[in-house]
Amino acid sequence: MIQKGSLAVQLHDPRGKWIDDCYLLIGKAYYYKRDWENATATFKFINTVFAPKRERRKTWKPWWANSRTTG
Repeated sequence: MIQKGSLAVQLHDPRGKWIDDCYLLIGKAYYYKRDWENATATFKFINTVFAPKRERRKTWKPWWANSRTTG
């Protein structure tokens, strides 16, 4: 899933409406792999770049919190 999400980010316009979903998918994949450091970094990136999308925050925030407390 990490490769597919990364490929989608590389191939498509960074202003597209699905790019943030691709990063969320990547962060979740790192989380399920128990790679807490990369999961946290990905969720922080989402927060920094896609902050105006408040509805997305509700989706990724629980994942980010769990990746910081686990491990």
